[in-house]
Amino acid sequence: DNRERIQAWVDIWEPRAYAALQPLAEAATGQAALDEVRAALAVRLQKLGLRSQGVPV
Repeated sequence: DNRERIQAWVDIWEPRAYAALQPLAEAATGQAALDEVRAALAVRLQKLGLRSQGVPV
């Protein structure tokens, strides 16, 4: 099932991308901006029947 494959991809890469972007966010826009983007991603994922590892929706 494609949804399961995409969820597996999100489970691996979403936390890694977030961790990789943290130093950049702290230096540029601040942690709050990165957290807002992560929350927006979580909402979009939920609309598709997927879940974010970092943000409960």
